[in-house]
Amino acid sequence: MDAFVDEEGEAALAELEEELDEERSVEDALAAMAQRGARSAPEPPTAGNAAATAEPQPTARTPAAGSPGTSGACVDCSSGRAQPKFREAFGLSVCYDCQRAGRGEGGRYQVLSKSRAKDEYLLSDRQLDGERGGLRSMRLPNPNDARYGDMRLYLRRQVEELALATWGSSEALLLEKERRSDERLRRAEAKRKLKSGTPEEQMMARCNG
Repeated sequence: MDAFVDEEGEAALAELEEELDEERSVEDALAAMAQRGARSAPEPPTAGNAAATAEPQPTARTPAAGSPGTSGACVDCSSGRAQPKFREAFGLSVCYDCQRAGRGEGGRYQVLSKSRAKDEYLLSDRQLDGERGGLRSMRLPNPNDARYGDMRLYLRRQVEELALATWGSSEALLLEKERRSDERLRRAEAKRKLKSGTPEEQMMARCNG
């Protein structure tokens, strides 16, 4: 399938990456603090004074399954921690580094704007509405104008899978795109003839319309 740069999707994804960079910096700082605290921790009390010095300890709570941060390791490298936001949006456990490495044109984790998913793959609004059983998406503030609604980004690989299921093959999708293009040209030409064509052309345009 033909590829082109999705500028709106790239801009929204750039904002998301800045946010993820900040999150990872915070996580790294917290991990470093935890390591320093472990190294400087006091010696455990001896058996003789343990009872006297013991204080009530909070009970550890296990996060509920499926909650953010419990998605496990990255499906690609098996070592990086999966991004909760990416998993919530697309149902995939992918770490920051692997997602960033595969987000380029044609990559495993490239994202598309809704307009591109509709124009390039001929998918309907309903097919792109996760609340009505369609594709899942990541919602981000519109990078062009905050007054507009949130932008929805879709994982290209999931968009392509749905398009192939809808049209049967890449060839069938291409034929449908050509048919729609020809139909638009035919209507534009008929409109031109109705407006400024000869009397004969205007009559033919009315008959064919």
